[in-house]
Amino acid sequence: TDLFGADDAQLSDEGDAIRKWMGCPPYENESLWKNLNPIDLPPKSPVLLIHGERDVDVPIEQSETYARAMKAKGCDVQKVWLPGDHYSIIDAASDDWLVQQDAILDWL
Repeated sequence: TDLFGADDAQLSDEGDAIRKWMGCPPYENESLWKNLNPIDLPPKSPVLLIHGERDVDVPIEQSETYARAMKAKGCDVQKVWLPGDHYSIIDAASDDWLVQQDAILDWL
């Protein structure tokens, strides 16, 4: 995802998760933000993206944007979109848990 875009959108419950993780806002250390921006750092290994379509903290468009950018750079990206939110994929009692578990095992 794009750190700058996610920061502008104030993603997370309080809207400051990325700034807390980075330790500063982008205007205080733009080079740090640019050097750690995932959308500018194509991975050297295949990527499996799993995202809940109803995730309210991180919109699925963030993963879509990342997937498109990485594919444009020649990266191997596979996507699994699940109907739930960001908790359903970590809830072992949900259907999304089973689907994402199977997707991971198939991907490996």
